[in-house]
Amino acid sequence: MDKHLAIVNAAAGSGQCGKLAGNAISDLRDKGLELDVWYTRRPGHAVELARDALGQGYRSFIAVGGDGTAHEIVNGVAEVFSSPDERVCLGFLPLGTGNSFIRDYTRLGEAGAMAGLLRGRTRPCDVVRVRHAEGELYFINIFSFGFVADVCELTNARYKALGSAGYAMGVMAMLARLRFEPVFMRLDGEKPWEQRAAFVSINNSQYTGGNMQMAPYANPADGLVDLVVVGELGRAKFVSLFLKIFRGGHVHHPEVTTSRAATVEFNFDAPLPVMVDGEVVHIAPRELDVLPGALDVRI
Repeated sequence: MDKHLAIVNAAAGSGQCGKLAGNAISDLRDKGLELDVWYTRRPGHAVELARDALGQGYRSFIAVGGDGTAHEIVNGVAEVFSSPDERVCLGFLPLGTGNSFIRDYTRLGEAGAMAGLLRGRTRPCDVVRVRHAEGELYFINIFSFGFVADVCELTNARYKALGSAGYAMGVMAMLARLRFEPVFMRLDGEKPWEQRAAFVSINNSQYTGGNMQMAPYANPADGLVDLVVVGELGRAKFVSLFLKIFRGGHVHHPEVTTSRAATVEFNFDAPLPVMVDGEVVHIAPRELDVLPGALDVRI
């Protein structure tokens, strides 16, 4: 087998990743997977490690942690996405808090991801590029602003150690501050669309927050993002709607608009909190576009 590089975020999952990663990696090695292991030391470090590893010739990576770890690796290898002659492969050991992205491929968690690594089978996955006022970033799971981003920011700051229960606590806490902001978007260069919304979620895959099925019809390899826009609702109706996200039923509500697009343009004058693959950044997004099948995932 080709040699892989496992990038381990020991702090993922409130430190559980650091406790579990060693045995999981030993198990993979015992079963014949040849891999090197590098550890992150701070937020953003996986970006640097992946970029350095790319320069050393590595082309197969394993994200050992959560969605944020995978996100950083994707951004670290982004230069390859514009090259027609090179491919990068990403596998997973989902030992983080949410582990949302991998659910599109297996519901068996760590066991399913390990089986995929040992099989060696790959599938193409779209990568979404976001241009913003200060540069670019890339994602494979979700890009969201409004209520969802506010909840994620609060949860990461106060409740992350509680896992999915912490996210639910963040939802309840942010309900008291529920607001509806005007959102301008242009999809695929067509007529501009503007409305007041509680949140906008732009999805490459189905799940967020662990097992919340934000975009139940998303396909990470169809060359499109799935948009979910929740309009103005009273708090009681909003709570009822939000509970339906776990089964994807929210998309049928009359105040929820869904669409698909290959490009999305925005008109933000100032940075705002944006949740990207489970982490919150403060940026002023300008546009995003899908890079079809730019990444191979090992599953």
